[in-house]
Amino acid sequence: MSHIYAHAVFPRLYPHQRAFVVPGLFVPSNATVAPTAAQDAQLVEKWAGYMEWITIEPRIIGIFP
Repeated sequence: MSHIYAHAVFPRLYPHQRAFVVPGLFVPSNATVAPTAAQDAQLVEKWAGYMEWITIEPRIIGIFP
């Protein structure tokens, strides 16, 4: 996700502008039952990655889950 922002979003921002992140947290479309513990763990890991990224990227002002 950060590469999309680096190449498509950040270059279009003026110096005073910041961006929000909208993470794609979802269960795969081929899942026919409720999320399993493994899927839950993957979602938590993905969320942690987003949180780590937005804490070090000054052009990100927030996250809209």
